[in-house]
Amino acid sequence: MYIVTVFPLSRHPFKERLSYWSAHPFKPGSIINAPLRGRTIPSLVESVSPASDVKTSVKNASFMTKKIEKGDERMLVERAAIRAAEKTAEYFVSPLGTVLRSLISEAILSAPLDVALKVKNEKAKKESGDDALDTFDENSDEAPEEKDEPRPVPEILTLQSHDDDRYSSYKGIVREEFARKRSVIIVAPTVVIATDLANILKKGIEEYVIMLHGGLSKKKQIETWSRALSESHSIVIITTPSFMSIPRHDADTIIIERESSRAYISPRTPFIDYRSYAEYYARERGSRLIYGDALLRIETLYRREHGEIGDLFVPSFRLEAVPKYLIVDMADKAHKEKEGFKILSEELISMIEYATTKSLRMFVFCARRGLSPQTVCGDCGLTVTCDQCEAPVVLHNSKKEDGRFFLCHHCGKKRSAAERCKKCNSWKLVTLGIGIDTVAEELKRRFPKTSIMKIDRDAVSTDKQARKIIDEYESTQGAILLGTETALAFLKPMPYVAIASLDSLFSLPDFRLNERICHILLRLMAKTTDYLLIQTRNASAPILSQITRGALSDFYRKELDMRQMLNYPPFSVFIKITIEGPKAHIAEEMEKVERLLQPWPTSIFPAFIPTVRGHAMLHLLLSVSPDIWPDENLVRTLASLPPAFVVKVNPESLL
Repeated sequence: MYIVTVFPLSRHPFKERLSYWSAHPFKPGSIINAPLRGRTIPSLVESVSPASDVKTSVKNASFMTKKIEKGDERMLVERAAIRAAEKTAEYFVSPLGTVLRSLISEAILSAPLDVALKVKNEKAKKESGDDALDTFDENSDEAPEEKDEPRPVPEILTLQSHDDDRYSSYKGIVREEFARKRSVIIVAPTVVIATDLANILKKGIEEYVIMLHGGLSKKKQIETWSRALSESHSIVIITTPSFMSIPRHDADTIIIERESSRAYISPRTPFIDYRSYAEYYARERGSRLIYGDALLRIETLYRREHGEIGDLFVPSFRLEAVPKYLIVDMADKAHKEKEGFKILSEELISMIEYATTKSLRMFVFCARRGLSPQTVCGDCGLTVTCDQCEAPVVLHNSKKEDGRFFLCHHCGKKRSAAERCKKCNSWKLVTLGIGIDTVAEELKRRFPKTSIMKIDRDAVSTDKQARKIIDEYESTQGAILLGTETALAFLKPMPYVAIASLDSLFSLPDFRLNERICHILLRLMAKTTDYLLIQTRNASAPILSQITRGALSDFYRKELDMRQMLNYPPFSVFIKITIEGPKAHIAEEMEKVERLLQPWPTSIFPAFIPTVRGHAMLHLLLSVSPDIWPDENLVRTLASLPPAFVVKVNPESLL
């Protein structure tokens, strides 16, 4: 008889281990189905102990221990992945079960036993040095003995260079690893980037490049997973973050492509950063980890500068090919010409006329969706906000209904735009800023015979729809393509690119704002072969001259100095605690948390979107030195908070 301790693999957070008794000695590290609340749930076996060893504690327990029957027992992750998940869970104050659940897809988790990891090639197993790949005897009466073999010290390296150079380096890495009879795992932040990368790298080795991501059907995921584990030849696995733990024993190199992407941060529970997990995982496996991007994150460059991580090659801080560019100061033009607000400058109109006349491809970027990102009362100045969450609403065009409507991009609530000011009852509602639909309307007015196509989250909801628009655009002579950030992943290089406005991004009170704008500019410049035009009312912003000149080192240095002065990451670890509910209640609860966290310095402030679903929202910010995080006592305190509190470590935004 045995006592089996498990972690439930669920998206719903279980903060504690669960214990069962069983006549079968399940293997630690295996995944089994455990009974829980009237159903069975996949669970990771943490430990198995003879019942005689814990007889007293079982008798004194205040609850009845349930039984687990012998059933499917699968090894879907290496011990290295479990150890990395434990460290990730501690760092991000998340239950281990939810972290592991985010690293194993539903398809693989529910797949039949024949896709389980059972390595039969003993030679390959010995080469890998990881005993987690051992096969196990299901008929054995004893639990297998845990062993920890010494692991090689891994290299954590950076590769900062232009896209073409970086991809050439990846090809070289693959050739070197194949020559050593080793495999490579390349992680991309999105399916689109993974697909493009696969198309670039597979030339000449098509049968050994395997793509694995959540966009595949469940059946295809299982087939691809099985193929990746059974292929005897070295392979390149190109995957999205949730599949990076695929237990391919010979993968000695892991590459994190587009390292700066915000898509590496989980948008839902558990709120982890997959880049941190990748580093823990590489260290536990003894694998080489490479961070690749045109410009790495400020935090990563700082770590490199201080010798914490190394370089694959000396990073490039200058753009090799900077397109011709023109920055049009819209504020200065309005002042000199004594005209009102203009959507398109004469320079942009001339560029469009030339491109359409010559049937040259052209893309116009807009930072925001809708007609206008903000509407205010022209008499009293009140901002028009959402009735439900109080976020500023965005004015949109209506295709199916008469008139325009306000849409909240935060909670999705929609209402007619035919309304008065709620404060002074004035009809004088004035739009501020430029949205993509406003640009589209102006282009149609100026160029009625030109085909105008658009890619944003209102126009497309799937990658397939976006690619269809791209195909239609490329087959239509003289067409103009409009798009937000959503479109950038699908663009191919083209002669003319224009930015209608970035100004709405400059207004966001976010400490990562400049870094986000920088990466947008870099991606647009990489898509421009001839000429880039930037319309802005912030023409004097240093970031514009730094990036257009290709002086990435200047941007990095100034951004780092600013963060050091304000004690922002990487000079601190931010921990944001959020609660929503009735205003008086959450204020009282947050004060309790503040007292609980003493003597740690904290600050409480309302969220940028002050209400959600009719409830108020409060944040508490805690700043901790990177040298002491994760602090054991503080982690324990944060983990003990009720489920109503959401804890995010190193959040993407403080808003």
